[in-house]
Amino acid sequence: SAVQTLSDAGRAVLVRRALEELQDKENQRLLRQLIVQELTPKEADILRRRYGLDGYLPQTQRQVAARYGISRSYVSRLEKKALGKLEAALRERM
Repeated sequence: SAVQTLSDAGRAVLVRRALEELQDKENQRLLRQLIVQELTPKEADILRRRYGLDGYLPQTQRQVAARYGISRSYVSRLEKKALGKLEAALRERM
């Protein structure tokens, strides 16, 4: 539904901003810990590639899709799922 899409898009923007703005080493450590603990290896790798974490340059969904041999829309779904897991894990710790 359009409402759900807006909600997903809004959540992605908020999480993306949080990822980009994290300068504090403790928050970066927590984020890396949550990525490892809460996400599957594939979800973690997709987020690292999409957001330029852990030495990766940021990549488009198409670039990540080509890397895995999957569709761009499947990368989008995996990314949304992973961001939702991180959001839930961060909420638990607040």
